[in-house]
Amino acid sequence: MHGLVRTFIAKRVDDQVVLETTEGREPTMRWSFSDMTSRSFIWRNEVWENDSWRLQQSFQAQRD
Repeated sequence: MHGLVRTFIAKRVDDQVVLETTEGREPTMRWSFSDMTSRSFIWRNEVWENDSWRLQQSFQAQRD
C-alpha cells in the first residue's frame, strides 16, 4: 500500500517477543507480543517519540 518495506530485529524480552526496526531506520518502531497462550496474545505497536515509546495500536487476539 505504501511501497515501503521495514526490517526488524526480533528478540526475547522476559516473556515477550519484541521486534524493533533496524538501526538507522526512521521512525524507530517496535512490535511487542505478550501474554501469549495457545489461544490468545496481546500485540502492541509503538513508535519512539520525544525520548519515549508512544503506543499507536494495541490488539488482543483470541482464537475461537
